[in-house]
Amino acid sequence: MEISTVKQRIKNPLCLDTYLETWIEGFLFDRKAQNVTKGTLNFYRAQFSLFLKFCDTQLLTKIEQIEPGTILQYLVWLENDGHNPGGINASYCALRAFPF
Repeated sequence: MEISTVKQRIKNPLCLDTYLETWIEGFLFDRKAQNVTKGTLNFYRAQFSLFLKFCDTQLLTKIEQIEPGTILQYLVWLENDGHNPGGINASYCALRAFPF
């Protein structure tokens, strides 16, 4: 898949494939194409893996199901799961970079 296609899929909320996992894969591919460091890619992978785990518990599979309240619920879920404030902030920062 061409980089321009991936960027279009990431930025276009009307994309036919609206599965959250597909959008995350596209986001990671876009970041790799932007030549971010391996550490940054690993950071995003880890953070979005946690987010997908949360979404699975809420039966959220599509990008259009994610609302601002979903993000707040996720942050509380992280706190209840024992994550420290720094880890919760890191998760929030990763989500802010994502084109919801």
